[in-house]
Amino acid sequence: MSSFSLVKNKSAAAVPQPSTQESDVKVPNPPADCISSLAFNGNLQTPSTLLAATAWDGTVSVYEIQYSQQGVITNVVPRQQLRHQAPALCCDFNSIDNVTVFSGGCDNKVNMFNASQPGATMTTVGQHDGPVKCIKFLPEKQLLLTGSWDRTVKLWDLRSPQPVATLPQSERVYCMDARGQVLVVGLAGRKFAIYDLNSGQKVQEIDSPLQYQTRCCAVFHDCAGFAIGGIEGRVALEYFDEMHLRGKPLPPGSPKPKSFAFKCHREK
Repeated sequence: MSSFSLVKNKSAAAVPQPSTQESDVKVPNPPADCISSLAFNGNLQTPSTLLAATAWDGTVSVYEIQYSQQGVITNVVPRQQLRHQAPALCCDFNSIDNVTVFSGGCDNKVNMFNASQPGATMTTVGQHDGPVKCIKFLPEKQLLLTGSWDRTVKLWDLRSPQPVATLPQSERVYCMDARGQVLVVGLAGRKFAIYDLNSGQKVQEIDSPLQYQTRCCAVFHDCAGFAIGGIEGRVALEYFDEMHLRGKPLPPGSPKPKSFAFKCHREK
């Protein structure tokens, strides 16, 4: 299978609208330790009403975002705070109901709770053999994806306590994103594994174009490629239809590759 087959619909992406927010809004009652991840509910068409944050103190905090009639954020209100038995590393929302929060942490557990229910408790819906570093709900397939330092990615149907699939990795999972049929997994050692979720097969494993450790990745909204962020403050954009050209000299007259990298965070 070629990586070019992952590109399905380049016109499906919505264009984000410019923000009218003119000033920052401070979030009250933040976690007591370093924040490890953030997640918003909503999407490009529906404004976010909830913010979830995981932290190294083990907490998963949920805040309600309040807007003015003009669509400007006016206030942020704490709503829930639940706790893992070890540092919490990742979270995501169920993007179908927009109130269910998923989280993973160093207790190796995948937990779930309803942020709209006062006094909600966590339910464990999955387990790894190492810390759960990444979590992603995929609404197109109604699956929860988790990536761990145990060198696996697991796919969960929440109606079953066992994963519907386990994808072994060559290294620890550092970051992950999925959209449509595309799954991109960033690994230790500057590796990336790319999967076609329709077949469950790995399409390709590549080296990161960045020189240092991978920090984050995100699949484009049109599924044409993905962005990579590294600890050195650089960002790289990779396109699936150019994967077969990696490491090869371009034939004479070929168009310039679309993939590129740039420095986005600089020290003055």
